[in-house]
Amino acid sequence: MTHKVSIGAHPGYADKQGFGRRNIDHTPAQISNLIRYQIGALQGICARFNASLDYVKPHGALYNTMMVDNDCFEAVLAAVADTLPNTPLMVLALPDNRQHRQLAQQAGVPLIFEAFADRAYLASGQLAPRGQPGAVLDDANAMIAQVLQLSQHGTVTTLEGQTLSLSPDTVCVHGDNPQSVEAIKQLRKALTP
Repeated sequence: MTHKVSIGAHPGYADKQGFGRRNIDHTPAQISNLIRYQIGALQGICARFNASLDYVKPHGALYNTMMVDNDCFEAVLAAVADTLPNTPLMVLALPDNRQHRQLAQQAGVPLIFEAFADRAYLASGQLAPRGQPGAVLDDANAMIAQVLQLSQHGTVTTLEGQTLSLSPDTVCVHGDNPQSVEAIKQLRKALTP
């Protein structure tokens, strides 16, 4: 592509008012159908512009739920495998992703492991809930420090002060964070050899 942009589907719960950040109980079949529907809609838009989807990354509460609930994770895997065969699913890089790797391999879905520049971590390796003080890093310097720690040492420091080892393939900076654009500019400079 001209601008070296990769398009990914970002399906989530039908929660417009809560921006997909509120957990909504679904059966595994409902989760799979929700994802298939949202991927299908985006595939239609992409086809109109001769583009394609390169990955799937569930959004918000659905993302967090799939990382702790194997039934949800398997429902997501089934939808991705069915709708976009051989397309990677982006998941949270944890200190131990063995179970996620095994389930994804069984489903035939490649994984991309992701860390976050602007979110704090818990000792479990999960992201701190947004309502918890310190959960969102809204200072560009804090975001840069966290990404540099990840890139140079393969670790992140949790809210509890523990050091966790992570091996991410990519880093997310949320677009609704007011400091995100500045942080991305500085990160590009810091990470470019």
